[in-house]
Amino acid sequence: MNGFTSDVAFTPTVKAIQSRKGSRDSYARVEQRGGWRATITPDLAAFIEAQTSVFLATANAEGQPYIQHRGGPAGFLKALDEHTIGFADFSG
Repeated sequence: MNGFTSDVAFTPTVKAIQSRKGSRDSYARVEQRGGWRATITPDLAAFIEAQTSVFLATANAEGQPYIQHRGGPAGFLKALDEHTIGFADFSG
């Protein structure tokens, strides 16, 4: 389990670069105050469900990214609970 929600994006290498470039202290203050929210709020759910396009990104065990576009009418994305987004997968 990560220590901060930002650890998903800020790996140790990224944090070292932030330190060299002078932005690490600012991000560390955010982390010490609890970091960024990790839940889907009602407002965020409404925003998500209004979208007609999304990019789905995954990575394999070696870290190689794979990005796919998904789209559909507003509502094809759903906030299923405060941690889960689901979508209808339209072919074509």
